[in-house]
Amino acid sequence: MQLTTKRYQSISYISGPLLFVEGARDLPYGAIVNIHLPDDSVRGGQVIEVSERNAVIQVFEETRGLDLAKTSISLREDLARIGVSRELIGRRFNGLAAAAGVHPDRHLRDRRPQHAGPWAEAADLQRRRPSP
Repeated sequence: MQLTTKRYQSISYISGPLLFVEGARDLPYGAIVNIHLPDDSVRGGQVIEVSERNAVIQVFEETRGLDLAKTSISLREDLARIGVSRELIGRRFNGLAAAAGVHPDRHLRDRRPQHAGPWAEAADLQRRRPSP
């Protein structure tokens, strides 16, 4: 349980679907963030670059209506994850990793990192194997 949430309010620039946030170098690459608008609505985004000066966030929805001075960013999840189960094999996904025609939580058995490859699956199997 997290008691406090750090909010970044130093958005310096918006270019298309990208937000440039000054002083957010502690945001992890690939992190999923909430973008809080002045009207209390929340949009989603992902950190796609981090440097000493800026973090660059790709906004999943449109950027129309974002006010540089009144919009803030908070960390939602330190790594992009997707729910997985056997029922999802062969399904199509949208840009937010939601399967078409499947209730978001109905068949999900686990949440795995979105960028995990076959090596991550092999490591997971090794951890689950009983000790001799």
